[in-house]
This record gives sequence, C-alpha cells and structure tokens, in this order.
Amino acid sequence: MWNRPGTFVLMLSLLGCLLNQNISQAQQPGATEDAAAPEVKKSNLSDKQEAITQQFKRFESTLHDLGEYMKKTDPARADLLFRAFGQSKQNQMTVEMQRVLQMLDQGQLGDA
Repeated sequence: MWNRPGTFVLMLSLLGCLLNQNISQAQQPGATEDAAAPEVKKSNLSDKQEAITQQFKRFESTLHDLGEYMKKTDPARADLLFRAFGQSKQNQMTVEMQRVLQMLDQGQLGDA
C-alpha cells in the first residue's frame, strides 16, 4: 500500500472524512452538558460510537466493493483495496469498536 501514495491518500482521506463528521458533531454547542445528567452522556457517547461503528462498516464494505469493481480494469489498485480490507478484518477493527461500545454502555468510560 505504501508504494502507491495516491491510493493511500485516498483511503486516508475517506477515513478522515468519516471520522471528522463525528468529531464536528461532538464539538457543536450543546455537546458539553452539565454533570447533572451522566446517564444522558453515557447514552450520547454510546450513540456516537454506534454511529462511528456503522460508518466504519460501510467504509469496509466500500473498500471491498471498490476492489471488486476495479479488479478487471486496475488489478494493482484492486489488490491494494483488498489488502486494506483484509488488514481491517485481521486487526478486528469492528470487533474492537463493538467492545468499546459495550464498555460505554456499561459505564466503563475510562476503559473505553
């Protein structure tokens, strides 16, 4: 993947866009609530993490679909996309995100 900087930059940009959307939502006015409602904060964190998890799953699916689409026209780039998809699965990114979501639901904010 590193030998094709254009593809790497494209994938990094896609991931950055997905994550930037959630960060900007968290920084909107009203995101800093009083400590009087800790249950609402936990739920809000869980909802945001669930949204990030779903977006990442869509990102993985898009990587795979784009790789399938490019398989005949550009096999080298398709291979890069498949390797990125495979690394994500190998590193169990979605499993880790689900684990963080469970910790947030259980109120284990420090561990999450």
